[in-house]
Amino acid sequence: MNDAHSREVSEAAAQLGRAVSNKLKDVGVDTEVLKKAANAQAATLQDMVAEEIVRRPWQALGLAALVGFWMGARR
Repeated sequence: MNDAHSREVSEAAAQLGRAVSNKLKDVGVDTEVLKKAANAQAATLQDMVAEEIVRRPWQALGLAALVGFWMGARR
């Protein structure tokens, strides 16, 4: 995909995002509140995963190796 096409696709996606956001706001959905809530939940999940990795590093390493092997085998 060339740069011009990538820019066109990016701009179209941005326009679509703005249109969806405006439609949601028209029906009373505050997209900024949803965005903040999603970011907070993502941060909480990130903290939980980090704590689990610290508590069980060998299991985390094994899981990462298994996922890496599985992804590599799919190619």
